[in-house]
Amino acid sequence: MMKYAVFGGCGFIGACLTDRLSRNPENIVTVIDIACRPHIDGNVRYINARFEEGTDFLSIVRGQDIVLHGISTTSPRNFHGMRAEFSENLMPTIQLLEACITGGVKKVLFLSSGGTVYGESPDKVPLYEECACKPICAYGMQKYAIEMLLDVYKKQYGLSYITARIGNPYGPRQYTNGVGVISTFTRLLKQGEKIALIDGGRAIRDYIYIDDLADALLLLMQYDGPFSTFNVSSGIGHSVSEILKIVADLLGVVPQIDCLPNPSSDVSYNVLDISRIRRETGFCPRISLPQGIRMLVKNSD
Repeated sequence: MMKYAVFGGCGFIGACLTDRLSRNPENIVTVIDIACRPHIDGNVRYINARFEEGTDFLSIVRGQDIVLHGISTTSPRNFHGMRAEFSENLMPTIQLLEACITGGVKKVLFLSSGGTVYGESPDKVPLYEECACKPICAYGMQKYAIEMLLDVYKKQYGLSYITARIGNPYGPRQYTNGVGVISTFTRLLKQGEKIALIDGGRAIRDYIYIDDLADALLLLMQYDGPFSTFNVSSGIGHSVSEILKIVADLLGVVPQIDCLPNPSSDVSYNVLDISRIRRETGFCPRISLPQGIRMLVKNSD
């Protein structure tokens, strides 16, 4: 029997992972999220709790085998100010990690951001885990700060952890406004609304279908090798304009476009080298971008 605590388990990634974990009847899964009502569904227990200082993290994580930290109060497009960025995410994370140490948690899996922690790729080549991290937005800064916290807690207290630097996940159930360009394009085009295309859609990004991401995270939970940080994505770059064309063609519409300048917080190129996770875990993405977009569009009604 394995016990899992999934912080952010009602979110896009967390809900998919919770579903996958709960398929094994010998797993006991605890979901912690402000968006859920307290109840028990089979082998899944739901706890309504805020991710903030003062939350009793110890009572939640005591005796858990694996804690997944998948909560952020902000996003790259949702900036509350530098002070809020860190006070709302870093300070509660410190309390969570200290609770994990006291509570005997075996491993923490942290969902970081491969799309923001590296910053701009000067050579326009896939970024590997040993590349220097130079985030240019507050979201990437707080994610990288948490990565550093985990490393300190491992060195000082022996806390085992894995950091997953995730690319751009997409798939059905990704409904949050403004998060996920593929889901956003699908929603706006179906509603006949204009598309705000930044810098002519020239930015190159690395996308991973949610089922492939769940496969990777499950493998990382089982991993017991020498590395603590992994890029998790498809390892293939696609321009935003290419994404828009695929979605528009599938829906049979001609998009109305508003061209916007590139904000200073956006990188122009972000593709992740996934050689390490392939080599160490055998992970191999199964869903191509056109396949994944087709499934998203089909299930977005």
